[in-house]
Amino acid sequence: MPKTYKIKKCLLYLSVIPILLIFTKNTYISAQSSPTISNISDNKNEYSNDAIPKFEKFEITFDIQTAAVNPQFPYDPSPPMGIDMSTPNYNGVTVNALFTPDNWRTVYTQPAFYYQVFDEQIKNNKDWFYPTGVYQWMVRFSPNTTGPWQYKITVEDSSGSTESIPQPFTVSTSSNHGFVKVSPNDSRYFEFDDGTYFPALGYNSEYGRINWDSPSSNLAQFQAMEQNGIQFLRLWLTQWGLFSSLDVTWASMRNGPDDSGSRITQPYKTNDVSFQIQRYWQPCLAQGIWKAEPAVKRATTYRVFVRYAIPSDLSQATDPTKPKGLALKLAGWIDPPSVNPTANCASSGTGTVTNDDKNNYPNTATRDIDNNLQWKILSGTFTSGSTQDFMQRFYMVMENVDHVTNPKQPDGTYDPRENIFVDRVEIREDAPGCDYAADGEGALYDLTNGQCGVDIISRPSPAFHQYFDQKFSRSFDKVMEMAEQHDVYFKLVTLEKNEYIQQRIAYDGTITSAASNNNFYGNWRNMTKVRWLQQAWWRYLQARWGYSPNVHSWELLNEGDPYSGLHHTLADEMGKYMHQFGPNSHLATLSNWHSFPLPGLWNNANYPNIDIADVHQYIYGDRNIDLRVDQKADGTQQSGKTIPIQTAADHYDAALSVYNLSMNIGAKQLYGTNMPTIRGETGFTTTGSGPYDPDIRLDTQGVWLHNFVWAQINAGGVIESPWYSTETIYYGSVDLRDRYRPYYTFIKDIPLSNGQYVDAQATVTNPKLRAWGQKDLTNGNAHIWVQNMYHRWAYLIPFVGNSISFGQVAAGTTGTTSYTFKNPVNFETTVESIVLGKTLSEFAMSSHDCTILPVTTPPAPPLILHSQPQLYSRCKII
Repeated sequence: MPKTYKIKKCLLYLSVIPILLIFTKNTYISAQSSPTISNISDNKNEYSNDAIPKFEKFEITFDIQTAAVNPQFPYDPSPPMGIDMSTPNYNGVTVNALFTPDNWRTVYTQPAFYYQVFDEQIKNNKDWFYPTGVYQWMVRFSPNTTGPWQYKITVEDSSGSTESIPQPFTVSTSSNHGFVKVSPNDSRYFEFDDGTYFPALGYNSEYGRINWDSPSSNLAQFQAMEQNGIQFLRLWLTQWGLFSSLDVTWASMRNGPDDSGSRITQPYKTNDVSFQIQRYWQPCLAQGIWKAEPAVKRATTYRVFVRYAIPSDLSQATDPTKPKGLALKLAGWIDPPSVNPTANCASSGTGTVTNDDKNNYPNTATRDIDNNLQWKILSGTFTSGSTQDFMQRFYMVMENVDHVTNPKQPDGTYDPRENIFVDRVEIREDAPGCDYAADGEGALYDLTNGQCGVDIISRPSPAFHQYFDQKFSRSFDKVMEMAEQHDVYFKLVTLEKNEYIQQRIAYDGTITSAASNNNFYGNWRNMTKVRWLQQAWWRYLQARWGYSPNVHSWELLNEGDPYSGLHHTLADEMGKYMHQFGPNSHLATLSNWHSFPLPGLWNNANYPNIDIADVHQYIYGDRNIDLRVDQKADGTQQSGKTIPIQTAADHYDAALSVYNLSMNIGAKQLYGTNMPTIRGETGFTTTGSGPYDPDIRLDTQGVWLHNFVWAQINAGGVIESPWYSTETIYYGSVDLRDRYRPYYTFIKDIPLSNGQYVDAQATVTNPKLRAWGQKDLTNGNAHIWVQNMYHRWAYLIPFVGNSISFGQVAAGTTGTTSYTFKNPVNFETTVESIVLGKTLSEFAMSSHDCTILPVTTPPAPPLILHSQPQLYSRCKII
């Protein structure tokens, strides 16, 4: 009979692929009838009068009976080569919700996703996520208009299709501004659905800066961001271990966090890859290194099951008196062999071995009489402590095996006597009768006989491209909810060009040993196996988090090839795919490892689904910077044109470094793209993209950041996103995040996206001052930042008590009308004064001139630091 995906206890594979009934041998159940939908419910009762507030989360849960084996993948009646719907890996189901505000004249589609429920508690001041046997189908959607709505669920799998009876719901008004869009009136700026300007002040927050192990610990960060007007974070979702082999759940004890141990050398069945434990370069793989250890119940016995294969008898033992072979260990930190050659993770006597047979480890070839490689199950057991809430680090190691003299073969492979391959790892609660189902040739997913408890381990299979992790998806749910509560918006990096598996799947769907970014980028707009997998991932992203207005945009990947048409096409394909999910669709963009390719990418009508221009450019201290802007895709050079955007001296002038880039490549500038432009990575470095200049940390008052933020008032409109946030913005006892607040307070209510603002063209009579800002001649508004140009992080300007006066600051002229600035009633420098410990008496403003601190010519570097405020105000034109 068809399978029902609803509450199942113990008999499901519970940890990561919530797919999953028990499969014995190589069989799975085929349905004889169309899918069915049942138990539909929603979250209306969480809101006043059971009405969903506009732009807030409407969450629907339900159960489905389906023929699908892998509910995380969609059903595709015409898949590309390499995607076989008859295999368990890809036998999926497409579940959508259809929404209408006008009785089905307008219909919006939002994909559903398969959701695992966790027991969520705080233990030892950390989030404790323990998997349960409860699964649900879920849809999340944010309605964009008030009034009566309807929805229905649709399902399609290999057995047929069905849909539910329409269900009504009501949408009420709310204070939510909606989703972030490009302003239809001014291409430089973002605004919300209701037309409110979005300043997008923020920085990068990659690799664990937002805690993925214990999301509740991020609360103080989000509170600090909200308090200081920091609303825009660039975050690499690729590093959360949800999809792809760039997964930090498993760690090579030799290589860095980008190596999860997956290799194409010897896969199990249709999994494409396996973990490879190799004596010479990767003798140990571990969980709990880059991510926290799994949650465990106290005083509970767990069984460990590992499916493995050994192609050839392993090399001789390092110590003949000790067992050698595949050992499963629990321990704290154990050094890798490269650090400690004699007492390391692969040595006898380190860690606690959990193998059931502790005297004989697997070490002989697992081959049948015809020499075909066979897969076996290694089992182990351990019991958690009476006060233990988290498992120790788990190691799979080739213990006590000496490596051969010349392990690397002429073809680049390693001696088969040094290899163990692992396809699957499960750690389950013990229960009466719990054991593995067969000697390695059992189910693709569940290794047990159905009598064991829940599987507690994340990422049990090295085929990371064939499923989406549930534990860390739930962790990101929590982070997204926190962002919604504290007005923070994410630019999410979704993929990585150097992903090990996708680089090795050829256009025809076969596995190749020749890695290529082009396999990842795809065959233009043709559907390949890799593109199909990427779309399944994008579908999951939209289904789980696309409902949220706090997703600012999807960034395809970090720093692809700036002159690859395949890269650009993939980005456009992602944008086209994600844009279909209105009104919950989001902006799409990409980033490059250098340059700003105008004719090849940004000003190219072939890529209409890319919404945001992006440049990664650091501010070097050792040389001038020219930005390449005039080269077409795929190496076709038009003129090789570069534009100078910075001199080495600008390294010490944060404001000027912002201004120069913005006034060159801002949306409406000479080298602009007519779309919002973000410097997606930047920082003050000694050379290239790093390291950061350590001298900048001597500026504990954050003058560099103050100027860097305020300089974004310029008319170019480029948005800045510094990279070194936890190295130069908040670190140790230094926290400069409050340097964002005065500018945010000043700029947030200016309607910059209304299409009326132009460069104020302000002039000052004192050459040691600069004045930047804009004016709206239609509505009679202007804003100007007047800065002492020598007030920068590399200089000391002593305060001597007197002041200087400079002539009229003009907003430019139009025709015969002259514009001057009126002294505002609410002079908006109070917050700045408090922050810097100054008083308003240090500067004032009149109708025709301004009085500020003295301007003196500074000494040349080396650095002498200071903390002097600047003058700024927002004024009405008179």
